[in-house]
Amino acid sequence: MVSKKKYDSVDGSTSRFLSDFIIQSEQFARVYNYFYNAAGVEGDIDVGTGLPTRVEDFPNASEDLITLDKWDLVDNSILFYTNPPATSSVWIEIATTPEEFGDTLAAPIVVQAEAARDAAELFEWEAEAEALTAESYATEVEDTFVNDVTSDGDGTFTYTPTTNYSSLHWAAKATAEVTPFLAHIADTTNPHSVTQTQVGLSNVDNTSDVDKPVSTAQQTALDLKANLASPALTGTPTINGNNVSGLSGVKNKIINGDGRINQREYVSGTATTGANEYTLDRWRVVTSGQNLTFSTTENVTTFTVPVGGIEQEIDGDNIFSGIHAISFVATGDVICTVNGQAKTNGGIFTATGGANYTVKFTSALGTGTVKLIQVEYGTVATHFEQRPIGMELSLCQRYLPYRSKSNSTGVHGQGLANATTVARIIVPFAEIARIIPTAISYSGNLELWDGVSTFAVTGLTIISVTSTDRLVTLQATVASGLTQFRMHHLRNASDATAYIEIQTEL
Repeated sequence: MVSKKKYDSVDGSTSRFLSDFIIQSEQFARVYNYFYNAAGVEGDIDVGTGLPTRVEDFPNASEDLITLDKWDLVDNSILFYTNPPATSSVWIEIATTPEEFGDTLAAPIVVQAEAARDAAELFEWEAEAEALTAESYATEVEDTFVNDVTSDGDGTFTYTPTTNYSSLHWAAKATAEVTPFLAHIADTTNPHSVTQTQVGLSNVDNTSDVDKPVSTAQQTALDLKANLASPALTGTPTINGNNVSGLSGVKNKIINGDGRINQREYVSGTATTGANEYTLDRWRVVTSGQNLTFSTTENVTTFTVPVGGIEQEIDGDNIFSGIHAISFVATGDVICTVNGQAKTNGGIFTATGGANYTVKFTSALGTGTVKLIQVEYGTVATHFEQRPIGMELSLCQRYLPYRSKSNSTGVHGQGLANATTVARIIVPFAEIARIIPTAISYSGNLELWDGVSTFAVTGLTIISVTSTDRLVTLQATVASGLTQFRMHHLRNASDATAYIEIQTEL
């Protein structure tokens, strides 16, 4: 298939060739033929080839083979061997070659390169006009309208003013407006001459922290505070609502004031067999034959007071000179005395340091009760101090350093036999005793055991010369049979009621 393009008025004197043609084809194409004549009339058709004949018999131009694939674009120049006559018309024929490449689907197209170049130039000029317009909108000086730039199509441009301003203009205007405002904000010289009164601070003094005065109300409040160094407290100091006057570690001078400690395993309501017999630790029933009845609820023991009374003698080693307060919870006809002087709940007495004081409770009917008994240094009774059970037990063991518990074969101590009838047994104390013990009481069946044989104990005494406040040496006597220098244990002889008691009560 052939596409043909005619170009008129070829300048033969200056154009040795037709300038670049842009050839576009679906498959492959080449320059097939060209012809020209001065009259600009197309020649006859060659009956043999079916192609136009040349009017002028000049040699053919160079026939450049152009390989095009799938509508690619290539440049091709056609060179004339001789100059075409002036004003000649030239036909350029572009043909595919079906013999070599097969049938084409569409005819190739030829466009003169100059037209494409002109179109490109027009496009560039339009783009430049748009760039100039954008530059004007960005950089036009303050108070000057921006220009709308259009291309004249020949490399020149027309500048048409608009009624708009550039971004540079508006930036300058914003800076001019904001700068005084920012300067005003940064001004700390009080440009409006605001006074103290205007802002509600008429009573404020412009003084340094060091020189600020203390108000009358502040000074009054400070005068009521105690100094951190050696504070002198007056009135009734409290912590969490509790009076702490005279508080110094363990404040309660009464030991076992809540009746929780019972080393002797005293059974409530058991009649005593002698005057001033101890029952619960540190508490004694005054009158022989009477008893102490008690009950414990939530670790608080309530005493039912016998007619003859119960009492505790406070060790003078725990007393400092000064006023002491006594407190308790009583019901019925209970009467409290301290060294024979009647005291009510919250009452006070003056004590002398180092002197013993006896606190006694009586009930004429024998039905009154008392609990939570406390004596403390100070003028005001405070909340009852319930000490840890281990601490309370240790305080009790100062006065009852050894009292065995019920165990049918419980061991009390051990030692060596120094004769066939006598052994010396060491019994250690859990706490340091108030004094070196001198008296011992025991009951039930006891025996010495050497690991093989047992020997019934007929007597126990304290050997004072080898006893201390930390242990006691007992002399255990049996009928016979001990092996001298053999180790023996002192223990209950299958008797759970047997016991040994070593006390150092006041």
